[in-house]
Amino acid sequence: FLIALTPFFLYQLYLIFKKMKLSFSFIIIILSIPCIFVFYALMKAESRGANLALIIAILLFIGLFLNFSKNKQMKKYGRIYSWALPVITVLSVVFGVLFWGDKLAGAIYHDVRIPLWRGAFDMFYDNILLGVGSPGFEGHYTYYIPIERFLRSHYFAARASHPHNQLLFYAAAYGVVGLTALLYLWITPLFLFIKNYAKQNIESKLIFFSFIMLSIHSMFDLVMVRWPTMEISLILQGMLWSLVFCKESISIIDTEQKGVENRISLSLNFPLRDRKSTRLNSSHTDISR
Repeated sequence: FLIALTPFFLYQLYLIFKKMKLSFSFIIIILSIPCIFVFYALMKAESRGANLALIIAILLFIGLFLNFSKNKQMKKYGRIYSWALPVITVLSVVFGVLFWGDKLAGAIYHDVRIPLWRGAFDMFYDNILLGVGSPGFEGHYTYYIPIERFLRSHYFAARASHPHNQLLFYAAAYGVVGLTALLYLWITPLFLFIKNYAKQNIESKLIFFSFIMLSIHSMFDLVMVRWPTMEISLILQGMLWSLVFCKESISIIDTEQKGVENRISLSLNFPLRDRKSTRLNSSHTDISR
């Protein structure tokens, strides 16, 4: 919730302070205060999925900022960054295994997600074509959860209706057929957005990175199946679809006068203008009657 909505909150505060003609350095100092509270809340929550999502989003932002910069020197740094980041990541994993292998093994051994993931994968393998359906997911899933789930931690939920991985949930619930369709609607807009990243405005980029963080976090938690993050992710995904798929709406979306409200109305496929006209038409029909 925090990592998804904080960027929008900070951006709106920035616009308000900018209209007040405050100095840029003073605005940065003010905006750093809610940032400190958000980072403190994330630290206290001890959510590894949220922290990982935030780190990946920051690394992706740096890479896109450098590679799509108009400055040639920045683009050069972007190419170096694109090559160096995977190398550093691999080396970090190798050194982590060599020097902190026991701690990593202990963390993996006590993580209850591993049995949940294995059970969901086994259910997907046995129903690989069409899956078991979302209504019958929990009933089938009960028979696939390994006993290790109840032995790895001193606390656990009595029921398990989700494997704490949205991708595995889609795979087991809808099979290869449904998973392919959902991945197209999920992943394709992200690649198309990156392809046209330089043409996007700030609000569109906020939508993109917020949805990226929720998508990554959903691989480790119930982000896309629990309120309010489920509704937030659906709204952001609808906005992203309107930016990528609705070619006729791009000119409307990019206008600064309409702002975020048009994005919400377009993502819901219920424009505010049509809504007003519908009310007027209905009132005229009532008068004629």
